Amino acid sequence: MSGDETLVPLVNPGDPLQMTYLPAAYGDGRFEVVRRLATAGQGYTLLVRDTWTGGYGVLKGLWWPVKALNEPQRATIALERNNAQIRQGVEAVRRATQLNQQAPVVVTTVHDPSPAQRAMGHADVGDELFAVQQFVGVGAEAASTLRTIIEERKAEGRRFRELELLDLAAQLCDTLAALHGEWRARDGGRSRYWVHADIKPGNILVLGPPWRYILIDYDGAVEQGAQIQLTTEPYSPPVRVGGQRERDAADERFDIYMFGATLAEAAGLQRLDDRTREQLYGSKQEHADGKKVLRSLGYGPILTTVIASCMAPPNTRFRDAGLVAADLALARNAEVLSGLLTSDDWT
Repeated sequence: MSGDETLVPLVNPGDPLQMTYLPAAYGDGRFEVVRRLATAGQGYTLLVRDTWTGGYGVLKGLWWPVKALNEPQRATIALERNNAQIRQGVEAVRRATQLNQQAPVVVTTVHDPSPAQRAMGHADVGDELFAVQQFVGVGAEAASTLRTIIEERKAEGRRFRELELLDLAAQLCDTLAALHGEWRARDGGRSRYWVHADIKPGNILVLGPPWRYILIDYDGAVEQGAQIQLTTEPYSPPVRVGGQRERDAADERFDIYMFGATLAEAAGLQRLDDRTREQLYGSKQEHADGKKVLRSLGYGPILTTVIASCMAPPNTRFRDAGLVAADLALARNAEVLSGLLTSDDWT
């Protein structure tokens, strides 16, 4: 390895076989690294200061396999794959923000001579792609994630009210509707849409009050029909023995399943156990047994059914976010009416 001391090694805490190297700044010095924001998962995020504007942004990069860094030829392949993944994520974010602002805006993309290849002393150093997105927070303090909010509420024994869950669900549905909206390729090919593929509480920022929920981390996003490479297994559709994996051909129903798993965790203040997930994904009787677990959480029948239906097998799951939103609207109306009928002010 070269003796370039300006490049700091960073190992993926969740997988020691993945790493990268961090410079002090990116984009010819425009984006100065302030601190690390997140390092667990498919990639890493850094809080950066934009020296042009004085504001803050979030720079996203992907991990390198250690084996690839040790072999220059493999590094070239890994670099091409990572760059393609970043490009896909950027396109998906832009799609999601076309119709609403429920995703951090992409500020720019940065092409730098790969810090990791430079650190390893490779003779041929390619350009590595990084995405810089809007920083969501106050000052230099990042917004909390839904995962953090769930953990805090669990420690306090403070459940979400049904209207709070419905608001969370409705905002996520709006984001998915924008992401899943079909668009026609520039070459005039068939219409396609994007699949996020990694919806979970840790990828949802919370702002407010009034509460806003912003879906982040589009690194694993793929086009309809493509194989999903990056997801989080405990929130994605299970794989039954001898069954086809849903991740082999991306479909909007993959996101709807993960949306349901996220709502179930918010409702129960803990991730749904594997047995219940398997039941909900199983036969009609198994699904009914799994639904009993959701019903025990004490929320209304419509919301309970929405969550269960999102986590059902593909042939009985909601086909799109619009259908989910329609049932959520019914649940909200029922909850508001119930509140009025039980209010002391009702006459």
